[in-house]
Amino acid sequence: MNEFLRCRRDCFVGMKAFQNLRASLLAFERLCMLANCGDHFLLSSFFYMGVMRYAKPFLNTHLKSECITYPIKNLKKVLNFSINIHDHIIEIRNTLVTHDDFEQIEPRLLYCGLNLEKSDFLIITNILLANKCISYPSDLNGMNKIKDHIAVTFNSIQDKLLKRLILKD
Repeated sequence: MNEFLRCRRDCFVGMKAFQNLRASLLAFERLCMLANCGDHFLLSSFFYMGVMRYAKPFLNTHLKSECITYPIKNLKKVLNFSINIHDHIIEIRNTLVTHDDFEQIEPRLLYCGLNLEKSDFLIITNILLANKCISYPSDLNGMNKIKDHIAVTFNSIQDKLLKRLILKD
């Protein structure tokens, strides 16, 4: 690949990362702002969007004959970038948001019934399948930590992109 095509591709990758991280940050800002609103559907929608848009640049995207991702090495040296939070968000995306990971939250059979007096024998009247699913963090401090991490990541990507576009770094 010649230098022009490599620079063009890197610029595209940076712009897509910028757009996705901006959307993720907006979703987590709204999630934190509305944390006590009581609308679980709205809160989980912001959480899912924020996780999905955060993860997009860091997962393989197929472009012609190559797979491209935003290079995490650009972020590891950034002050306040947390590789632990980054990995956690990616894991949440991979195991709980986009896929039903039965190892993370295993479905359970629940039996309801009656016990005869002085007996341990259960007469089953109902069998239910319970399947918890993640909706959003219940702890505002946890939400803010993720939001702050996304802000640091977003700002770093924005700074790098601006340097490439304006200063040709």
